[in-house]
Amino acid sequence: METTLSSQQEQLQKETQDYKDAIEKKKKEELELDNVLKQYKDRYQEFNQGLKQSRKAILQQEKEVNIMNRTIQQLEETKRLTLLANSPHAQQVLNDLAQEQQQNQPQGKAKGKNKKKKAGQ
Repeated sequence: METTLSSQQEQLQKETQDYKDAIEKKKKEELELDNVLKQYKDRYQEFNQGLKQSRKAILQQEKEVNIMNRTIQQLEETKRLTLLANSPHAQQVLNDLAQEQQQNQPQGKAKGKNKKKKAGQ
């Protein structure tokens, strides 16, 4: 009976030591995984910061492109007006444009005046 108890005790001690070893192994694995996680977090933060900077740079470049496009349009308009002003028919074209504007304005005003007259009657 003593041998059975003694062998059971040895068996329990061996199993206990195996559990302790397994726990230590798991702790080491957890530590390693924690280190890997920290590395990935650091890499992610670096990547995310770089991504934000890229987005800012892209937005700034888009703004600059829009400004350049507006400048190009203004230059083209100035060029067109300069060519028009230097044209032998420039005065005729300007007169035509002025007539078109005058024809468009009285139509809108006439409708408003008729409404006032009708309201007064």
